[in-house]
Amino acid sequence: MASQSIFSTDKPAFAAPRHDPNVQDVDVVVVGAGLSGLQAATDVQDAGFSCVVLEAKDRVGGKTLSTTVENGRGVVDLGAAWINDTTHYKMYALFRKFGCEPIVQKMAGHEVFRMSAQDPSFKTQWPGLPAVDEVERRMFEKIAADMDVDCQSIDLHDSVANGHVEDIPLGEYFRRKVGDGFARRLWTAWIHDLTGTDPDDIGLVYWLDFVKSAGGVESLLSDGPAGAQYMTNRHGNQTISQRLAENLALGSVYLSRPVNGITQTNTGTLVETLSGESFRARKVLVSIPTPLYRHIRFSPSLPSDKQEYVDSVYLGPYCKCLLLYSSPWWRDAGFNGSFVDLSGPVVFSRDVSSDKDKMYAISCLIGGQYALKWSRLPKSRRVNAIKDQLASMMGAEHGEKVYSTIQTIEKAWANEPFIEGVPCPMPAPGGIWPRLGNALRRSFGNVHFIGTETAIEWKGYMEGAVRAGERGAAEVVAGLKAAKR
Repeated sequence: MASQSIFSTDKPAFAAPRHDPNVQDVDVVVVGAGLSGLQAATDVQDAGFSCVVLEAKDRVGGKTLSTTVENGRGVVDLGAAWINDTTHYKMYALFRKFGCEPIVQKMAGHEVFRMSAQDPSFKTQWPGLPAVDEVERRMFEKIAADMDVDCQSIDLHDSVANGHVEDIPLGEYFRRKVGDGFARRLWTAWIHDLTGTDPDDIGLVYWLDFVKSAGGVESLLSDGPAGAQYMTNRHGNQTISQRLAENLALGSVYLSRPVNGITQTNTGTLVETLSGESFRARKVLVSIPTPLYRHIRFSPSLPSDKQEYVDSVYLGPYCKCLLLYSSPWWRDAGFNGSFVDLSGPVVFSRDVSSDKDKMYAISCLIGGQYALKWSRLPKSRRVNAIKDQLASMMGAEHGEKVYSTIQTIEKAWANEPFIEGVPCPMPAPGGIWPRLGNALRRSFGNVHFIGTETAIEWKGYMEGAVRAGERGAAEVVAGLKAAKR
């Protein structure tokens, strides 16, 4: 397979487990080996400073996770999957640097839409809304237009400046705009897909910030050339993290090292792991989602506003289920692999095949309350529930083909240790973001905070993670250089 000839299947030469009781001195410790942390470590080392990365899991990549299919023909992403070659220019530069081959998202053909399990399904040509009446169509478009206008008043750099917007639940924003019908339900489905959670649990001010950070509604939602879901990676997006790690100085990345203590002292900042190692650093970059800060003992304690923010955000219980086939039967029938079902559990799906590898797959996305319910099903019933759903939407003519999988892969991210949900922590309604959002990026002594949620642009995306890593590295490098003068 081409991806195997380009990328080594050997594990990177990370530091072997050590039980040395002595403290190790280093310029910078990075906590977390996702895209943000590894980009930061790369920039710190490129600036001439020593750096180690401590990762709790036994792999690098964080919320990027790729796996080769059982027959060895192709790679699928169980985590972050899509980029754009122009708006996500940092990620696309890494694609080019590491020889990754992008695949343009396949959308030609009809998608299948259903309002609920009790309603009939019907096909609609992409791109376009389902065949609803003109009033409902205008209502859906009104929300999109209003969000584009409303987000323009948001200050991405200063959350306190956004106090002019009433921080109601996003779901209430939809209800006030269009009531309770098709338009609200379809927008709710989009929120499930984009955030892994429900609109009533997200503050409006943060959501408008999220939309503006992505360049507007079309940029956020589209599968076309201007949209965030325009390309996938033939070799899997975890490859980017693996290559970043491999290019660091030998022994820089420590796997299976959960950090449980960060203590700032007059002689440096002590970072301690559960495995008993201690590192003394001049600067620390914490690159894990804010809800996971609770697993670390900070001494002195985090500032009260930062701690309150940490306690007020949560990660969505996002799930994926991939159905793999020996051929793209849906294309032969004139469909594009997109299933939209407002009753769940699968709300959206996409064709994530690699035709060069003869790997044909439909990625099913499950978020919010649907993800909670689906992930609680017995293992033997989870995949069958999805197949039953899609088969009923396809009808008698093509429904049986849904069951002819050669492999199925599922991932419930809320159950993943040291991840606990994806894609991006969401602040609850009630003024959390406008009052406390500035605390998110603010450093605390010699401890700095990065990760996709801290990005000014493209928060929640791989692009945002890389940008945040660069920003954090620039901060600590500037501080280290200033201390030398």
